[in-house]
Amino acid sequence: MASSEANERPRLISAMELVGAGGYDKLQIKKIPYREPNSDEVVMRVKFAGLNFADLMRRQGLYSPAPKFPYVPGFEASGVVEAIGSNVSQLAVGDRVIAFAGDEDYVAEIRKISPNGIDIIMDPLNGEDSVRGYNLLKPLGRIIYFGAANVAASGENRSLLTAFKTWYKCFSTNSLSILSDNKSIAGYHLGYLLKYFDSGKEIALKTIDELFRLYNEGAIKPQIDSIYPLSKVGEAMQRMHNRQNIGKILLQPDDEANATKNNDTTTE
Repeated sequence: MASSEANERPRLISAMELVGAGGYDKLQIKKIPYREPNSDEVVMRVKFAGLNFADLMRRQGLYSPAPKFPYVPGFEASGVVEAIGSNVSQLAVGDRVIAFAGDEDYVAEIRKISPNGIDIIMDPLNGEDSVRGYNLLKPLGRIIYFGAANVAASGENRSLLTAFKTWYKCFSTNSLSILSDNKSIAGYHLGYLLKYFDSGKEIALKTIDELFRLYNEGAIKPQIDSIYPLSKVGEAMQRMHNRQNIGKILLQPDDEANATKNNDTTTE
């Protein structure tokens, strides 16, 4: 009877959750239920996750857009395909893959049912959601604000002096100065290219293919600064925050890190 109950227990996997904006204590390792892939999904066993300054900003509540707390943070990872859905044909179990993480976004869902935009938006959130709402409006559309939940719940406490310093240091220009200086200003966000724009997605994927070609030929050699087990993410973030890294800081799931350590010990 006990054996039968044990077999029925759901499989649990380790995940790091960001439970709120603040210090390193807001990053917590938790056990969550394993989920089988849907027909058009794959499950990737993460071997390494790259750490970015955006991860530090998200932990502090300074990066927009961001999902609601709690959520599993991160922007990039590499690993091995562990399971595939019934409709997946381009990947197989055991394939080595990379992934760029996104988040479920109501903007994309609204565009599906109203591709031409929205006439009126009632916004009780403000902050980053105001930008999303504005981008969903039709020409001559209206957005009505009746709250500021995002601002009130952001977790940020800033003095007037700090806010002024932040504003004063911001770069600003105008179209005439750009014209006379014969210069240009451009923004690039790989995540948005992959997520929102079909044409941009094609460009981004071609760029990634080209990078892998150059890597395989030895033309580019990524610099890895250090590897930390996931349980020491605070130390990894502190190293990046102090500008001590030269190259990429990687995070490795603890079970993978322990396996690597044991293999190294056996080899010696």
